[in-house]
Amino acid sequence: MKRAGVISGVIVPIALTIVPGWGHIWTRRGFRGFVIFALFAASLDYFLVAKFNLETLPFNPVIALAIAVAVHVFAFVDILRITFWLRSKTVQRRRSALFRKMVVHYLRGEYGQAQEACEGILRIDPANPAVTMWSGMIARECGRPKVARRLFQQARRNDERGYWKQEVVRELDALKEQPA
Repeated sequence: MKRAGVISGVIVPIALTIVPGWGHIWTRRGFRGFVIFALFAASLDYFLVAKFNLETLPFNPVIALAIAVAVHVFAFVDILRITFWLRSKTVQRRRSALFRKMVVHYLRGEYGQAQEACEGILRIDPANPAVTMWSGMIARECGRPKVARRLFQQARRNDERGYWKQEVVRELDALKEQPA
């Protein structure tokens, strides 16, 4: 992946956290990033409007400023946790063990347990195209073509190097040929 280097994987997300939420969006945690940004922007907006508008407001603008500061601190600490935590040896070992478990269960035909292992890996790294691809193959084997199609398309979006491109196209074509 392009974002695996120290500069783009650690320094850029930390620098982007100057505006809360941007670092999360960079690390492909978009929903969390948008929520953090919206909460920060709304509370800061309330504080600034209250400072320049002397009308009575439902609550003290200092509370809104405190919320904005708390969200900013949370975003910074969370992005530090994400960037350094993902690079720790413990997480790497856990991800490898889950991947091994997923492949073994998939090959045995135990798709429920393989899917649980996929979900565990995706909780660690939601933008992993290989695991998203495997998850799509498991969904296809379980008879859930719509879920499989969504996962294959997500794998294609997450695959920045194009490693899984041919495989995704082949799987999507196979899904189109299947009767609905």
